[in-house]
Amino acid sequence: ETGIDMDKLIDAGVYISQALGREPNSLASKAIRAKRAG
Repeated sequence: ETGIDMDKLIDAGVYISQALGREPNSLASKAIRAKRAG
């Protein structure tokens, strides 16, 4: 365990990407967001 909350890290990355007008490029981000969607 690293103590890093991956959900919060992904959310922060998505927030930053949206502010920049881009899609997140991280494979981990894409996988976790797809899992969340269902």
